[in-house]
Amino acid sequence: MKKENENFINFQLNDTNYYKDYKKLEEMGIDKLMIKKVYEYINPKSIDDSIEFIYQHECIKDEININKCYFCEKEIKEHINFEGLIDKDKLDVKINDEKYKILKEKGEKATCRIITKDEEGNGINGSGFFCKILYLNKTIKVLFTNNHILNKESIQIGKKIKLVYKGFRKELEITEKRFCKTSILNDFTCIQILEEDKIEDFFEIENYNNNNYENEDISIIHYPKGGEMKIDSGHFIQIKKNKIYHNVNTENGSSGSPIILLLSENFPIIGIHEGGYNEKSNVGIYIKDIIECINKNEIDCIFEIKDENLGKEIQILNNYFTNFIDFFFGNDLEKYCELYLDGKKINICWTYKFYKKGEYKIKIISKQLLNDMSGMFNNCSSLTSLNLSNFNTNNVTKMNHIFNNCFSLTSLDLSNFNTNNVTKMNHMFSNCSSLTSLDLTNFNTINVQDMMFMFTNCSSLTSLDLSNFNTINVDNMRYMFADCSSLTFLNLSNFNTNNVTHMRYMFWGCSSLTSLNLSNFSTNNVKDMNHMFCNCSSLTSLNLSNFKTNNVKDMNHMFCNCSSLTFLNLSNFNTNNVNDMNKMFYHIPKQCIIISNDSRINENLKKNEFS
Repeated sequence: MKKENENFINFQLNDTNYYKDYKKLEEMGIDKLMIKKVYEYINPKSIDDSIEFIYQHECIKDEININKCYFCEKEIKEHINFEGLIDKDKLDVKINDEKYKILKEKGEKATCRIITKDEEGNGINGSGFFCKILYLNKTIKVLFTNNHILNKESIQIGKKIKLVYKGFRKELEITEKRFCKTSILNDFTCIQILEEDKIEDFFEIENYNNNNYENEDISIIHYPKGGEMKIDSGHFIQIKKNKIYHNVNTENGSSGSPIILLLSENFPIIGIHEGGYNEKSNVGIYIKDIIECINKNEIDCIFEIKDENLGKEIQILNNYFTNFIDFFFGNDLEKYCELYLDGKKINICWTYKFYKKGEYKIKIISKQLLNDMSGMFNNCSSLTSLNLSNFNTNNVTKMNHIFNNCFSLTSLDLSNFNTNNVTKMNHMFSNCSSLTSLDLTNFNTINVQDMMFMFTNCSSLTSLDLSNFNTINVDNMRYMFADCSSLTFLNLSNFNTNNVTHMRYMFWGCSSLTSLNLSNFSTNNVKDMNHMFCNCSSLTSLNLSNFKTNNVKDMNHMFCNCSSLTFLNLSNFNTNNVNDMNKMFYHIPKQCIIISNDSRINENLKKNEFS
């Protein structure tokens, strides 16, 4: 290893994001020699990549067996031995002309060459292919290649992936619209393909319920040495752990190509070619493990630690986390969950002490599908960013308190959330006071029963479109929008409130709303309207002629401090069962026109204190 590389490592070791000094690195169990060895073999761009490699491969942590990687049972050195040349003359696989023609046409439309070389010629060329996969129960189209071809730095927002497709250069720009995922452990990268990319064909995934492919004929469509597309064939040998071993002839530039099963007419994919293994076989990654990895539940968070937080216990998880990993406190945590802090696997605790201010990255990996997410991030007040794009919510029934008191969150992308089975959403976004926007157009709420306090004190939200919400089974909406003081637009046009019994404080403190259309509301079963519109100080008119109030018992402070009201229609109000009408119209303008046929309301108005 060159002297400058060694100096670079020593510098990086002393300046790592994890800890400031080597003593702390030793406490992590990371030996400096081991990091140097990994650096020699995989040539990472940073010391962080070396540490990530070590922990994901669980390499032995002593100087004697430094070269042995216990996870994959081979030398670390072999991780860069990417291609192996098999004696093609010994292979007896031949494809008939018709099948070869079909396969060639498929390859021209569904594979590509990936260019990672820079202007100075540094980097490597690789192969890739386009495929349909099942992600969170939805079929999406992706580009597949190896992680050692396109790593995590390559797929950051704003980066452009350079391809040669059908003989022409093409670029895929990484944007927020694309789902991307990469794994060092499973050596794959996938990038979502969009309609505007104009890719003509896609491979299908083999049904991997049966992995008995022994001696089956397979082909690889690749771009060896960065050249033209080529089809080579051979035999499947075996699957061991997440690896597929085969004897198809490959060369440099073949990494990332599809391993295709020739038995079926649609040429399904059984793996991604990775590289050479030994003189008799090459190796790829089994597609089953890749798909499982893609659908694994992962959460990426960022916590900001400020001066006032230093040395104090900061909550990054919470007591409700027991629901998340489905165990009783004190049982085997690792069976259900893994937790990483700045890329380093750590023990699962509710709180941690931080001694250096700045942003810390947290990754939570659940090893099973969840049915309860209630309170998952409750009281995580230092949480500034949350990536849930890789989280599977298909089985979840409870989402109450999930983001409660996440005061520092400014945005949330829940576009992949499946809420079909959710019954509880109460306190879901309560006190998310820094959220400026929230898109819930994909939410299916047909089974939700409780929405109380759902958006309470989302004081930075300016608009909220809930026109897609089906609330037919909801019975509790109290405090639902209380203190959403910046809301100027609220669309509840499809709300079905037939079963709602509680609406107290529902719009309390919505001080920026100038109008509110509740013409679709049914209030036949509502018992409590206490403070319902109190402090809606910008409302100029309110038509509640559709309200049926026969069962209401409490209208205390219902329109209190609606100081801009000029028109209020209560023509169908019936207060016969109301027990409390105290200050019902307190501090509304004296000139406000109020339409009422109810004698008790009219009597109350005579005694009212107007503004």
